[in-house]
Amino acid sequence: MRILWITADRFDTKADKSSWIEIAKGFQARGWQVDILAGQSKNGENQYSDLVRVIQAIDIPLIFRMSLMFYAYRWIKANARQYDVLIINPECLWLVPLVRRVSDIHIHLDIRTLPVNLTNLKRRLDRILFWKLPLRKYGKSADSYTFITTGLKIAVEEEFSIGVEQYAIWHSGVNTELFRPLAPTLDATETPVNLFYHGSLSNRRGIPDVIAALAFAPLPKPVTFTLVGTGPDVEEMKLQAQRLGLTEIVKFKGLLPYEDIPEEISKADICLCPLPSRLEWNVSSPLKILEYMACEKPMVLTSIPPHTDLVGDQPFVIWIDEQTPKAIHSALASACEQLEALTAAAPIGRSIVRSSMEWSNHADQFAEHLVRATASRRINQ
Repeated sequence: MRILWITADRFDTKADKSSWIEIAKGFQARGWQVDILAGQSKNGENQYSDLVRVIQAIDIPLIFRMSLMFYAYRWIKANARQYDVLIINPECLWLVPLVRRVSDIHIHLDIRTLPVNLTNLKRRLDRILFWKLPLRKYGKSADSYTFITTGLKIAVEEEFSIGVEQYAIWHSGVNTELFRPLAPTLDATETPVNLFYHGSLSNRRGIPDVIAALAFAPLPKPVTFTLVGTGPDVEEMKLQAQRLGLTEIVKFKGLLPYEDIPEEISKADICLCPLPSRLEWNVSSPLKILEYMACEKPMVLTSIPPHTDLVGDQPFVIWIDEQTPKAIHSALASACEQLEALTAAAPIGRSIVRSSMEWSNHADQFAEHLVRATASRRINQ
């Protein structure tokens, strides 16, 4: 099987690129050819040249995606015969009628998330142009589909009246060879408790509530809060920390390579995922939680369905009961007080993810779906 996978993002600054990297490697392990077609920022470097073919799109907001798809179409037009399957995400659905003119390639639509961060005009336009309109016009045009959760499939079907039959579900996963327990670099007995978060830095992910919780009242132990990643609201968060007098406590480390994240997690004492109860999070699959679990870390989590369904009443988790700084402070205080017991129980998390949540397992499921879907399409033609 020869796979072309397009993502209309800057791959070098993409915070959640692990899905593409790990699934592509899983396909390659089957002997398949996989090329990811993506853009990058103006001065970015292609760290994954064995997987990613870079398109130099015009690096201007909104114009970037439009120009990337124009150049992607030109690339597909010249190279489509090399491939059996084109995997796209909703923002690339505009390519469907153009691709159909030049190739009979099997088009597979993979939907991983609902659009968020709609706090300004640019983001609202982005949602209309690269979510609502393409799904409404071409959402039924793919030959097969995958979704991150059944809940997301239902939400998409309801919003866009798309009845999907040829589909599969593949959740977030984790590479437990990469994400594994590492010896901490500091002596935890002589340093503050390190609270940790990695991923997109967006206000809609509950991070400002955590920062506010740190200013709510003193915790039982001194703490630091380390954030790895970038996002649309990082500068606003830095200003919030400064305003609350927390600049020595809240540390922003910026975007780091995917392969460096396990070492950062190893420095953590307690890992956080403070996502509030919103539709986009309630139909998600919590990738970062799997990575925390694989690294055997205690966690403080909000009690939204994807979190409770995954870890239930496991003894290495403290739950946030409601999305307020006071409730988050209470959960953090409990975690600090119970840190020794939580840490002792945390290896259970690794055994859970190793049993069925390896990226290699998801790659096999995705690959088997593509084999079935392409065979079915050939029979029906």
